[in-house]
Amino acid sequence: MKTIQKLLPIRNLHENLALVAFMVVMFIVACFQEVIAQGSEKFQNDPHFPGRHNFNAGIYTTYRGSSAAAPVLIGEFNYGLKKRFSLGLIGGTTGTLGLLGVRMAVGVYQKENFRLLYRMSIIYYPERHGTFLFDKTNKHVMPWMLSMGFLDAEWRTGKGIRWSIGMGLIETHCVDGMMNLLGRTPGPGEEADLELEVFNTIQGSVAIPLSKRFTLRPEAIAALSGVQFVSGDDHKVTPLYLYLHLVYTF
Repeated sequence: MKTIQKLLPIRNLHENLALVAFMVVMFIVACFQEVIAQGSEKFQNDPHFPGRHNFNAGIYTTYRGSSAAAPVLIGEFNYGLKKRFSLGLIGGTTGTLGLLGVRMAVGVYQKENFRLLYRMSIIYYPERHGTFLFDKTNKHVMPWMLSMGFLDAEWRTGKGIRWSIGMGLIETHCVDGMMNLLGRTPGPGEEADLELEVFNTIQGSVAIPLSKRFTLRPEAIAALSGVQFVSGDDHKVTPLYLYLHLVYTF
């Protein structure tokens, strides 16, 4: 945390928000510069699959709508092993926690402009002790993990726009609980049981080509326990995630 503070000498929430806004604005400006440069070229965008032996990179951002929930900034870097198979790395912050992870996307079925794809992300949230970036309250958060697996149906329409709707699962668990399950002896004050929670999801998105290389992809993910929206106060997940995703293909 001291290293982060040296790199980012930010004193209050307003300055943090200003930094986030500046970064997002600069990325959007770069997008529209690319739009102007490319003009009316034929769109080739695919945010999930950069293509065989190609790379893409992107950022996610969102705001969850409360004073305790800071803006999210997540970066990703993906490599296409095959035309419809990619692996990637994820890193960033929720504003109150850091995160690292991996992701995978696989094309399950395709016929003309319709396809089914499966995507999965596994994310690790390191332990937090004290304050962290946007959250100035002292907290102790044990390390935990989140896994998301989604199956999407997608249609490609005019000008390369991709409409998607799907279902999936979100799972969360405490790292210490998982280690105990795998045979580690619980330490003092630790619980031996694994607290594993699983939620259903429904999600929808639209991928809009801004140019030959840039894609804007808003996405909404609803988390449900059975058929009811989860309560954000009782679980590590929130009822609704609204993301803005920008992708650049190299």
